[in-house]
Amino acid sequence: MHMHRAFDCRLVTDVQKGIAVIHAYGNKLLVCDSACTLTHYAVDERLEGGKGHLHSLKTVKAFSRSKPQQLYAVKETQTLIVLADGYISLYGLTSLELQQRLDGTKGASLFCVDSSIDHTSGVPVVQTQVAVCVRRQVLLYTWRDSEFEQERHFTLPDKARAAEFLTPRTLVLGLGSDFCSLELATGDVQAIQVAVPGPGAMSYLGRQARPLLANTAGQMLLVRDLQSSFIDADCNVLRSKSIDWSSAPEHIGFTYPYLVVVLKSRVEVRNARLGTLLQTFDIASVSLLNPGKHLFLATSHKIFRLDALPYGDQIETLIVAGALEQAQSVLELLDSVLLDNKEGLLRRVKALQAQALFEKEEYERSMDLYGDAWAVPSDIVRLLPAQEEEDDSWRTAYSAMAAFLARTRRLLARFISAPPMANSTQQYLTAWPECTPLSIQQLEEELGIADTTLLKIYIASSPGLVGSLVRLSNRCDPAVVRDYLVREGRWRELVDFYFSKRLYDDAFSLLQEKHAPALGLQLMQRLNNDDWDVIKKWSPWLLHNHEDAIEIFTEPSNENESFERPAVIQLLTGIDKQYGIKYLEHVTIALDDTTPRFSEQLLELYLDQDKSEDLLTFLNSSHCHASPQRFYDRLPKTPAYLEARAILLARMGRLRAALEVYVHEVRDRQKSEAFAIQQHPASPDAFEILLDIYLSSEPAEVVGALELLKRHGPRLDAEVVLRKLPGSVPVQLIQQYLSTRLRDNLRHGNATAIETALRRSDLITAQEALLHRRATPHLVTTHTLCAACGKRLGNAVLASFPNGALTHYGCRPAYNNVHGKVNKGNAKLTKAR
Repeated sequence: MHMHRAFDCRLVTDVQKGIAVIHAYGNKLLVCDSACTLTHYAVDERLEGGKGHLHSLKTVKAFSRSKPQQLYAVKETQTLIVLADGYISLYGLTSLELQQRLDGTKGASLFCVDSSIDHTSGVPVVQTQVAVCVRRQVLLYTWRDSEFEQERHFTLPDKARAAEFLTPRTLVLGLGSDFCSLELATGDVQAIQVAVPGPGAMSYLGRQARPLLANTAGQMLLVRDLQSSFIDADCNVLRSKSIDWSSAPEHIGFTYPYLVVVLKSRVEVRNARLGTLLQTFDIASVSLLNPGKHLFLATSHKIFRLDALPYGDQIETLIVAGALEQAQSVLELLDSVLLDNKEGLLRRVKALQAQALFEKEEYERSMDLYGDAWAVPSDIVRLLPAQEEEDDSWRTAYSAMAAFLARTRRLLARFISAPPMANSTQQYLTAWPECTPLSIQQLEEELGIADTTLLKIYIASSPGLVGSLVRLSNRCDPAVVRDYLVREGRWRELVDFYFSKRLYDDAFSLLQEKHAPALGLQLMQRLNNDDWDVIKKWSPWLLHNHEDAIEIFTEPSNENESFERPAVIQLLTGIDKQYGIKYLEHVTIALDDTTPRFSEQLLELYLDQDKSEDLLTFLNSSHCHASPQRFYDRLPKTPAYLEARAILLARMGRLRAALEVYVHEVRDRQKSEAFAIQQHPASPDAFEILLDIYLSSEPAEVVGALELLKRHGPRLDAEVVLRKLPGSVPVQLIQQYLSTRLRDNLRHGNATAIETALRRSDLITAQEALLHRRATPHLVTTHTLCAACGKRLGNAVLASFPNGALTHYGCRPAYNNVHGKVNKGNAKLTKAR
């Protein structure tokens, strides 16, 4: 017996008259002997060993005239399908009474059955298909929920000697010399070509031996003589898969998840995916094989049953024996409902295979398999080999492990940030061996192991990659990183590492020690308001040592936008008031912040630093939002701030007082007039006020008044000027002003007269047009329709529009609404005639 034990074999009964055919379904067994007596047995699962665990339910003598060739029970429809006497007949499965003989099947040689759930109509329906081979034809009978639906005929190139459903839509047939597929929807028949072992040999499988077929759950095994091939669900030959037989199989079947093969002298159990031999039974001359849940074999007079051992025990046996590939293959075939913790066992087997490959120094294959097993870093760090100068193989191992750890750390980081749902079917890293999901804390611990191990590998084999790792957000052990980078003098990578671990004080302390403010500026610009204490502590060093350090607070970025501006102002003015001025100029001018307090703080700093010109420029700009009253009281009464006082007075609405400052204290006529020009848009009487100040001064500043008239005369009313000027002023001094004003008045009068004449002309033209339109006759007949409502106009009062349209008088507003204001008010009344 082979090392693997998948089944126990027991003799269940002797049949004295010889066995013609057997068929098992569920926990029932049908046996027909050579005398055509059919016995229906129940399989008693409670009894162990011997012949007693078959219990006869019913016996029918002379069941058929000749020995039946095939039996098949359809549980869903409670029907027994029988091939006997050259026909297919249908019997009641419990009564064993004939229900119908399919007369069209005369000459049938074999049949096969497919029973499945069909969802094409949207409602699940049990669909049973029976394919009957009659000479070179296939007859397909279909039942849906026990109701016969249709019979279809298909023609083959040769007589079928074996038939099996690959899927509910595809039938595979073994012919005299080759295999073919039959697409039931279209009737297309396609030859299946398979490779004959040997360099470059291609032919159909053997021509003399009987073909055998076995559906192996998604694939099908095709056998003829000593040659075999697997095909997939699309009838594509899987070239890499074949089985080497010691002798030609007599029968072959699939009992989940194994192949059972009957040879002349023994019965073999093989892996259905790999084809490898697992177990043998020394039973000779087996003539019948019934695959399925209950596996029965029959010789001429004896029936044997193969009982599957618990799948968990089978897997453990394979693992202990080191048959890991076999164990993996069986696990992949088994449904998870048949095996507790299938996923955990499969990962365990893959991990053991990976470990074996690692010991054989097949490092890349080993790490790939560890990845397939979703191994966690703590499972493989123990494999890290020692570094030996005389043997460089450790470098290959380190490279493969580094690739594994790099992939795994990405998975860990993803699951930490977005853990799968508790009921998720997604595979993820799990605790060993129960295969339960790792907690967030466990994921974080594994990520720390992965990063620290990856760092050690880089240090040993690829020092150039250390920097890229420590610059990432990582969970490396800080002590390991610090010791290595300090020892190697790689302070830049150490700074990056400190930053990635949020050890900011350590980072800036090292930067200060290395006199690297430029790098410090780059790093500080990555901090936001959450790190304000760090910025507050280390920004003075940067501001004193780098000319562009103010960009920490002024460079456009999401980080500095998060800063609280009052806190920044307090910090910068405390370091140097010049920094405070630069920041406040950035806030009030560049960012156009209208908060009055910021404008006032900037003005106060200008005062404190005696920047009168900057203060005056800011006051004159639209960016200043300071309270003029509050700041006016704080201005010193010195010549440097006279203009500032005037600006604030004007902002308080005291324009005359502001102009008096310019005239009497600044004593600069050009500045006085410039200020009046600046105020004129908001205060049209600014020049009159300035003129009055000149002329009401003691003594009167006649010269200033005359220069004002000369330059800005058009902005001053002549009557006001003549009333205010002293009588002692010679006329010739104001002659130019008066001439200019008279010309302006005359020009204005002429323009007014021309405009009046044009308007009168337009009015006359419009009136003539209106008279013309009102005099225009309109012909209204019995067929003339209203332009608004579409009804006949009749003899009602009508409205006529400039465009010639006619409407009922009551429809006039509706027509105007549709055709616009061009017709509004222009409709005339008329009477239909």
